[in-house]
Amino acid sequence: MRTAVCDDDRKFCHRMKGILEQYEEKREIYMGVELFYDGNELCESMARGERYDLIFLDVLMSGVNGIETGKYIRKAIEDEEAKIIYVSFDEGHAVDLFQNQPTNFLKKPVKTEQVFHTLDELSRAAERRRTHFVYKRGNLTYRIPYRDIFYYQSAGRKVQIHTRNRVWEYNGKLSHLLKDGLPSDFISIHKSYIVNRNYISEKRYDKIYIAAERIWLSISQAHRKEVRKRLKDQISKLGTGRKFSTNFDRITDEFCQKTRK
Repeated sequence: MRTAVCDDDRKFCHRMKGILEQYEEKREIYMGVELFYDGNELCESMARGERYDLIFLDVLMSGVNGIETGKYIRKAIEDEEAKIIYVSFDEGHAVDLFQNQPTNFLKKPVKTEQVFHTLDELSRAAERRRTHFVYKRGNLTYRIPYRDIFYYQSAGRKVQIHTRNRVWEYNGKLSHLLKDGLPSDFISIHKSYIVNRNYISEKRYDKIYIAAERIWLSISQAHRKEVRKRLKDQISKLGTGRKFSTNFDRITDEFCQKTRK
């Protein structure tokens, strides 16, 4: 769970980081905390493509305040998935905050038990919605949003998870992933690859292209029929109204363009 803490009070930022690291240790859930000391820093980070599952955001910051920062996150970069938790000494901004769809509001001084309770609720909600891929490495539990995963790759006795920010890795097998079940957006194209079809930017007979990583991945002969069917089914759901023929690759490209919009 990538977490951002944004506040112009540096002491508060570091205290929050300490609380979140306590939570990571006690609940054994990876938090990945990054600190930002004004709203502009956080906006610039997200404008470069960085994404955070959870954002603790001060309301009354100098410069770009928390309300403007939240509006940028929701409207400018259209991130509807990040959970925003506002923090402030002042509770009088409820109407202004509401437009940015916050998950919660914590009144300063923030207490450790408040943070723990809020994070526990978020974890339970994520499990119910099944929005994250969860795995363990050592004593820590890692949660990666399915929306951020480009593809899974088998690497010997390990599974690599290719995402927007980095490649994660744990001990396991792709066959276990398929057995346990993944969201319908994920397609097995090879014994070594399971791909999120929302990131397929081009398809050919025996391979697909993931533009986000500038890489072609092979479709094994045993998987070609199923891959073709799964992509055609998705195009049908989008309502193209077209008949499928030898132009399937072209239509697939049109489908990929729609899913990226």
